[in-house]
Amino acid sequence: MIKRGLLLCLNLFLLFSFTLTAQEKKTEGETNPEEALLLSIKGTDTNLLYHYDPQNRRDPFYDLVIGLKASKKAAQKGVKPFYINEAQLNGIIVYQNSYSAMVTTPEGETFTLRKGDKLLDGEVTEIGKDFVRFRQLLKSPIMLRNARDVVKKINSPEEE
Repeated sequence: MIKRGLLLCLNLFLLFSFTLTAQEKKTEGETNPEEALLLSIKGTDTNLLYHYDPQNRRDPFYDLVIGLKASKKAAQKGVKPFYINEAQLNGIIVYQNSYSAMVTTPEGETFTLRKGDKLLDGEVTEIGKDFVRFRQLLKSPIMLRNARDVVKKINSPEEE
């Protein structure tokens, strides 16, 4: 009976000490599989990793809807959150010999623009009595120019 109790205690002691040494070895040298993968990637030459080069073409694996939403959300501070083609010119405001333009977006939001204001795809270059001139930046690889001027006019009552 004493031998059985002594053997049981000895087995428990050995089992307990083995699990402690295994845990210490694991925390010292071994990492989990995700960390091992990250370490192996960091240690390899970057030329061996695959890199997609679109060469000024649209990425076929890029979700177009998410990209459009992300580009509008990623607008910088001071940039109006709409495109030039979306803007509808409603009126021109004259205050202290300077012009401002009132435009409406398709969502129904109204903005006041001044010369130099930036939009998602360009900026306001000139505002006259009945027009607004925008400089639109073109990002299409098939276009020879990288910018074009877009003029939006107001139909005055005299012209009608």
